[in-house]
Amino acid sequence: MSEMSEFFAPLFDWLALHPHWLGVSIFLIILVECTALIGIIWPGVILVFSAALLAGQAGAALWPLALLAWLAAFLGNSGSYLLGARLQAGVHRLPLLRKHPQWLAQAEVHLSSYGGASLFFGHFIGPLRPVLPMLAGMLHMSGKRFILINACSAGIWSLSAVIPGWLAGAALDSTPPPGFWPQALLLTGGFGLLIASGIWLGRTRQPHRHALLALLTGLLLLAMLAGWPWLQVFDLYLQQLILGLSSSALDKLMLVLTQLGDVKLQIMLDALLCLLLLLYRARTALLFAATSLMGATLLNALFKAVVARIRPHLLPQVLDGYSMPSGHSVRAFTFFLVIAILFGMARRWQLRTFLIALACLPASLVALSRVYLTAHWPTDVLAGALLATFSCALALSLFCRNHSPAPLPGRFWLLQGSLSLVIFILFVLWSFSATASKYNLF
Repeated sequence: MSEMSEFFAPLFDWLALHPHWLGVSIFLIILVECTALIGIIWPGVILVFSAALLAGQAGAALWPLALLAWLAAFLGNSGSYLLGARLQAGVHRLPLLRKHPQWLAQAEVHLSSYGGASLFFGHFIGPLRPVLPMLAGMLHMSGKRFILINACSAGIWSLSAVIPGWLAGAALDSTPPPGFWPQALLLTGGFGLLIASGIWLGRTRQPHRHALLALLTGLLLLAMLAGWPWLQVFDLYLQQLILGLSSSALDKLMLVLTQLGDVKLQIMLDALLCLLLLLYRARTALLFAATSLMGATLLNALFKAVVARIRPHLLPQVLDGYSMPSGHSVRAFTFFLVIAILFGMARRWQLRTFLIALACLPASLVALSRVYLTAHWPTDVLAGALLATFSCALALSLFCRNHSPAPLPGRFWLLQGSLSLVIFILFVLWSFSATASKYNLF
């Protein structure tokens, strides 16, 4: 790792002096990262983070960088697909695959087991990212289907690759006030304990594992609801930091993201999910999903009334309701966690863990949008994530204690995913202007 850092150090020293080349460098780094075989040995994730960090420090706009990252990932995957379609069985004779045949074997098992979904999820698994598109071309996957999946997975992955580094770079010039780091470390320790416990419990077949996870999450949630007055330094500094990142392009992105947690949209998405589970006669899955979604909503209303925390006074018109927990965060985290848990039913624990981590990505973007739009404090959205996790874990302990439901067929996920996407797009087009006016934008 130190040798690699020394090798690329002159490049990043030069980019620090010539920040107008950062967009091009991010494009090229991701293009190589997503190119067949080369990406396996290319430290693209580390390099993208470093370049994005420099871009954040230089004050470069996020929107063009994210667009370039998406385009590079899309083109890299498409080139790999075309290479696989052209070479067919000759792929096995490529020099790198002759030396490491297990790479192609693992990707082939992944693709045959999970179909088109493996292309989407495999984009977030480093060793599979540069191999699966080539294998899809070799196995004659439909070009239209590949382009659709590639466009979605490349877009989401590129955001997850660029945003952390860019935010870190933008934050480096600011000095936290006294008391920030102890509060931040306390929250990091609590969530770290939850994540480690969740991974450990997910590996075991202990019948009470879901109840234990619900208990731990519930205790952390209660501590957050009772202890937020002692976390206000963390809240104020982080909110000011995020507000300092505002731009016109980011305003539009955050308005779209925040609508993903809107109560009206979530009612439609939740109803669609439950209706499809009913039509497919997935009784246990339906009970789990309905209990998780309804339980989170009811508990959110109860905790809001009990805690009665006032929202940030930064908008010209005060939003309805109290602040903690964030309702948008609760709804987004619960919905995506339910989807990830249902998709991972009866799968290996490694895949289940990965799916849950992936589900937290869009939900975390919704949570970020709530702080960015000054509708909530940072601890509000963290409490929302805990409440969603608690509701899902409790529902699992009630209905999936002794056995997991059978995995749902691919047709179910294709129907649910495509209809949900159409509903979301139509909802955003219908409500965007009203949402922008509500948050005093444009």
